[in-house]
Amino acid sequence: MGFDLTIEERRLIVGILAIVLVGLTARYLSLRGERPDTYQPEGLKKIEQKGVR
Repeated sequence: MGFDLTIEERRLIVGILAIVLVGLTARYLSLRGERPDTYQPEGLKKIEQKGVR
């Protein structure tokens, strides 16, 4: 084959992929329990406070 990687290059690629995998896993675990807030546009809050509908 014309495209061979040295041991150091393989280790570098595996290291980078491991860091990315750990980061994505941490992000997933961090966001897993969060629930989105209901969106309330700023203009509608002002209208509701004035009593105009």
